[in-house]
Amino acid sequence: MIRHGVLATLVAAALVGHAAAAEIRVSCYSDGNECEVTTALAQRFMQANPDVRVAVDQVPYKSSQEGLPVQLAAGNGPDIARVTDFGAISRYFLDLRPLLGDAAYWEANFGATLPWMRAAPGDAGIYGLPTQLTVTGPLVNTTLFEQAGVPVPDARAT
Repeated sequence: MIRHGVLATLVAAALVGHAAAAEIRVSCYSDGNECEVTTALAQRFMQANPDVRVAVDQVPYKSSQEGLPVQLAAGNGPDIARVTDFGAISRYFLDLRPLLGDAAYWEANFGATLPWMRAAPGDAGIYGLPTQLTVTGPLVNTTLFEQAGVPVPDARAT
C-alpha cells in the first residue's frame, strides 16, 4: 500500500515538472526484483490514471552511477530514477513536500532517512523515499588466516 502511494506521489511530482505530460519515464536498475515491482506498481497507477503512461526503463547499475548525472546535466534525464549516489545528483531533485497531502506522515515514518537525500544541513525538503538499505560487511574466513599464518584482525580493526 505504501509503495503504491510512493509511486503515485513521485509520478505526481513528475507531472508537475512536465506540465501534465502524458508519459513519465522511470529509470530503474535491479539487483533483485526492484524493476519488476516498479513495473507492477506503474501498471496499477496507470489503471487508476488512464491519461498517464509510465514507462519503466531497466538500466545497468553502472548507467545509474555514471550515465544518469550526464543525462540530467544535459536536461535529458528520466522523470524518476532509482539511485544510490544522492550527493552527485541532489541538485536535480524535486522537493515533493508541496505536493504531499500529509508531509508530516512522511516525516514521522521516513524521517530518519530523508536527510540522506538533502543537499545541505537545514534543508527540509522531501526528495524521495529509500526503498531498501544494503548493509555491506566483511566475512572473515578464520581458517584461511590460520593457514596463511596471519593473525585475524582484532575488534579495533577498521
